Amino acid sequence: MRIIGIGDIHGDLQKLKIILKHANIIDKNENLTGNKCTLVQLGDMIDRTPSNIRINAAFHFLRDIQEEAEQNGSKIIRLLGNHELMVLQGDFSFYSMDLINHNGDGESATEMGSIILNDILEGKIQGSYTQYGWLFVHGGLRTDVRKELLNDKYISVSNVNMLVDNINDILVQSAKSNDFTHTIFQVGSARGGWKSVGGVFWTDFREELLSSAEAFKVKQIVGHTPIYDGNIQFKNNLIDIDSGMSECYGGKISYILLDNKKMVLFETSDSKLWEQHVI
Repeated sequence: MRIIGIGDIHGDLQKLKIILKHANIIDKNENLTGNKCTLVQLGDMIDRTPSNIRINAAFHFLRDIQEEAEQNGSKIIRLLGNHELMVLQGDFSFYSMDLINHNGDGESATEMGSIILNDILEGKIQGSYTQYGWLFVHGGLRTDVRKELLNDKYISVSNVNMLVDNINDILVQSAKSNDFTHTIFQVGSARGGWKSVGGVFWTDFREELLSSAEAFKVKQIVGHTPIYDGNIQFKNNLIDIDSGMSECYGGKISYILLDNKKMVLFETSDSKLWEQHVI
């Protein structure tokens, strides 16, 4: 089955739909096509929303088609980003500013926190996902964090499955108890935190993941770190697909297609002329 990976959308429903149409997931009438696939959105669906779009429209659109997709044998995987995590933890700094910019168009911050919490507890939002031996996670998995989750030097496909199960279980239990002290939630110094290494929702691709001596031992597809020139970065089994789709990062639209034989990058600046590159 083909896997479609989408990076940080930050509330831009129009760009999300452009990708879903090009990937043949929805048709011109914005209905699911029925073509079987797994869509993985890597988090940060909210905040920095364009002022002409309802603040939570992209989040809710993906949420609405998630259940519908399962009826035709497809999957829509929504991963937790650090912006959703912040709202879940009661940090409304980015979200509240969006509400002000949109004249209050959308759920309140506390209401959105409740929605995110319920979606986590119901398994509709996950901390991570894996397919074909690749780890999909918002920020990235540094070696120190991996060894805490799974102290095994040899990384196999089954071990990546165990890592994903551990991350997802910790997320659910932490959400239930409102206790986010586990290492996977920590903010590293590269993103203004007090820890030397960021957790899986905060790891900076350039300053933390690429500088790790052994992070490449787990094949990773991540978002979180916007690429201001719009060119997706990949090195040593580490791929950052946050091409900066938010207008504040340049607005380049991109996604990846992955199957068990190849990975293809699709990108465009105007939604009409698409370029594709085999990674």
